[in-house]
Amino acid sequence: VGLEIAEDAPILSVDSGIAELSMSQAEQQLKSAQISFNSVKRAYDGGNASEAELVRSRGQLSGAEAAYENAVQRYDNTVVKAPFSGYFADIENGIGVGNLLSEGLRIGKVVDLSAVKVDVFLGGNEVQSLSQGSKAVIKTADRELVGRVDSIALSSDRNTGSFRVVVVAENPYGSEIKSGFAADVMIELNANKSVILIPASAVIEIGIDEWVYVIDDN
Repeated sequence: VGLEIAEDAPILSVDSGIAELSMSQAEQQLKSAQISFNSVKRAYDGGNASEAELVRSRGQLSGAEAAYENAVQRYDNTVVKAPFSGYFADIENGIGVGNLLSEGLRIGKVVDLSAVKVDVFLGGNEVQSLSQGSKAVIKTADRELVGRVDSIALSSDRNTGSFRVVVVAENPYGSEIKSGFAADVMIELNANKSVILIPASAVIEIGIDEWVYVIDDN
């Protein structure tokens, strides 16, 4: 866990004995069907076999080809490979030598840290000042990444009323920035004039009005 892994590198393997025997048997059946079809085809071309015999032989060959492809796929599936280059981030409990694994069972997690994605939830007023492609800065793990707004939700969350904004950035720091880290995000607003941004916690609500304390003369 935590090691860098290349695309298609093996992660886990299961007993392949039966799958290998099935693949070998399917291969022999395919060769036999191919020989039989070639023989019937020559006879048909020479007028010594009917069209029905040719069609039946071609069908047997197609079935043998499909069976062989399925056998090869089952054999290939005895080795689980990394779907992309990244880091082997986690392994499920109970995964080890001798365990019985069922199809679809989660065995672990591979993460691609070449880029990072941060979900930010904003109110309607803030979202109106953003657009896809707006410049953004992500601060996490004492590092600063320059990125952009990748997408903005078209509807708000039914529970919070906020809009999901996805910010992405290239990650040149590799595993220093890990999947699941918290981050601070600053997004450049679409405005034609300079504005002052303040934390939402600095805004005080009095009745229906919103106020901010300002310190004069330092």
